[in-house]
Amino acid sequence: MNIFLIFSFISSICLTNFAILKLTPWMRGAFLDIPNSRSSHIKTKPKSGGLFFIFFIFLTNLFVNFIYGLDKLSVAIYFATLISIIGLIDDLILLPANIRYVFQYIFSTLLVFISSEFFFTFSNFKIILFLSFIGTAIINLFNFMDGIDGLLIGCSIVVIGFSLLNTFDFQILILLGSLIAFTKWNWEPSKIFMGDCGSYFLGSLTFFLILRDENSYLDYKILCIIAPLIMDTSSCLIRRLLNKENIFKAHSKHLYQRLYKGGLSHSKVSLIYIGSTLVNATLIHFAKTNILICFLFLELICGIYLDKFKAEKFC
Repeated sequence: MNIFLIFSFISSICLTNFAILKLTPWMRGAFLDIPNSRSSHIKTKPKSGGLFFIFFIFLTNLFVNFIYGLDKLSVAIYFATLISIIGLIDDLILLPANIRYVFQYIFSTLLVFISSEFFFTFSNFKIILFLSFIGTAIINLFNFMDGIDGLLIGCSIVVIGFSLLNTFDFQILILLGSLIAFTKWNWEPSKIFMGDCGSYFLGSLTFFLILRDENSYLDYKILCIIAPLIMDTSSCLIRRLLNKENIFKAHSKHLYQRLYKGGLSHSKVSLIYIGSTLVNATLIHFAKTNILICFLFLELICGIYLDKFKAEKFC
């Protein structure tokens, strides 16, 4: 069985890499990202590369369902795939924000329902509304943080790897392999972007993994792992509100974007975030809670330092 799992994992890496190699030239014609004033790149590159790892986990999910039947993770993967289609449409024609948020909220609610039978009662209506809002926020969090080479894919590998260590799922194993293969193409200098379809898929699947903790509504462990992403997005949102800006209007004021504008390379910025999430995951797995809290506080201090001395000024 172990040999089969190792073979499957390596195959997912090789097949994803082969698919990207052969199909990327075609995507240059159909899915092309043209840089604008908010972009962190200057060359046109294919987008919607998330289709590659989505395709492989979708096929794997069908195989697992055929052998073992449906389970909660399988249904979540199907829902995440449907959300990715909304992202794909957004990649192609740029959907209005309100339409995107409505679909994100609907699918977040469906993910809440399948996570536990506890939510199938009207008395939990307020909890469902709150968790669905959190789901929408996480999907957009992943979308917002996918702005430079390697950052989101690297942090997602940490999250998926941590989930796999805690609860083994064959589909998650295949996804991990596909993400590792995709990193080769998405790292600086990137040759392809995952697009909204990829970030929507990873965000919605991460939300389901957060819901999967049977002892609470939300798994604080994964939330702590992605704390650097949460800190970046939430602080940016608060500062834009204080500046009386339209928070639904596209911008390039995230810390990671301003660090790049301040002179750091894509890879250095991405390694800061990936390294932080990796340390968080390691501390959660091996250390006591008080050590984790101290390190999260240290991350906050480091973020303030980077914002003040290394990043382009927030304005």
